[in-house]
Amino acid sequence: MFSKIPIYGPLAASSGASIREGMAELATTTIFSIFPLWFYPIAAKVIYDDPLLSNMLSFVSSGELFLYSAAIVGPLIFLITKKYGEFEGPEGNNDGFPRRLTIQFPSGYSFLVSSILICIFSAFLYGTIRTDADVSGTSLDDPSTKNLFWTSAIIYIFSLSCLFCATVYRINLENTPNRFGKDTRRLIEDWENRDD
Repeated sequence: MFSKIPIYGPLAASSGASIREGMAELATTTIFSIFPLWFYPIAAKVIYDDPLLSNMLSFVSSGELFLYSAAIVGPLIFLITKKYGEFEGPEGNNDGFPRRLTIQFPSGYSFLVSSILICIFSAFLYGTIRTDADVSGTSLDDPSTKNLFWTSAIIYIFSLSCLFCATVYRINLENTPNRFGKDTRRLIEDWENRDD
């Protein structure tokens, strides 16, 4: 049942090693992608004794998480369509028209649609925040700014989850030939060591 869920379903069939490697890659990406959001507030806390949480929230309230969300999933569009996608014409003829995109990646179309929607919503909502900030100034006390802040956090977390899943599936796909190779070598060894 879980395996039918778009984007997250194929995680059930993923190897533990791929999930661990995906988590390490996600942690590295997260730490360095939001470096500007956490480094200065921590430095300001240590050097000037500025309040840490309010500094971090003031950075994020400007809509930066929308930018980071789009930056995280944007490369997925290229990866999925370029490396795992192929344009085919009618009846498999690559020269025919109209051509359609076939993707050989787990939940490939779901990733593609989700990434495009994240980029569109992030661009629109970031523009909304920036326009409001230019007109009236941005404050987390303002209800609309608070809603946009939580929306940006949710979209960013969803973007990270998409990146994690895509990373795990990519690692699984890259390691598949190695697993088949090990199985083939094991089969040959068993065959050679058999008792006739």
